[in-house]
Amino acid sequence: MDQRTMRHIGRRVAEFQQTFHALPHSVALIGVRGEILAVNPSWRRFAVANGGNVSVLERMNYLDVTSRAAESGDAYAAQTLSGMLDVFHTPRQNFALDYPCHSPTLHRQFRLSVWKLHRAADLFVVSHVLFVEEPLDRWHAARTIGLSAHRCMQTGTTSTEQLAAHAGHYGGSQTQSDTRRTGTAWS
Repeated sequence: MDQRTMRHIGRRVAEFQQTFHALPHSVALIGVRGEILAVNPSWRRFAVANGGNVSVLERMNYLDVTSRAAESGDAYAAQTLSGMLDVFHTPRQNFALDYPCHSPTLHRQFRLSVWKLHRAADLFVVSHVLFVEEPLDRWHAARTIGLSAHRCMQTGTTSTEQLAAHAGHYGGSQTQSDTRRTGTAWS
């Protein structure tokens, strides 16, 4: 990106910061090439709580990490990549996907949402909202535990080996929504 574009994006990021930092769930501001421009405090707290490297978050490329996870066989990452590219490069305004992201002690489900910022063709918001969290012993503790590519993104996992090791599937529901169509979800 040239200096003028970077200054322009910098002004947009500064204006967005107040709302961005107040949100209670993990939110990132992403450029059209997938570069992570900013993450909010909730994203950083999640990364720290899950052993992530917070110092690299804003130098990572969301599309690159998601692509590597998809190439390693993570079906959620493949769906995420496809949905994000649709939002980035077509008139589609948003994409959502429910995915599992368990910890060693908790069954968790998150909803990933991606949407274009109003009047900003080159800026996108990615959020991860926790909507199910319960102790694993109440949710079949014998199931295989792992991490999805989304957790890898939130925690700063960068190597292909780490992504491949963490790309697991745990059952649960998948929902994609596009409010441009009906505002409803389908499986």
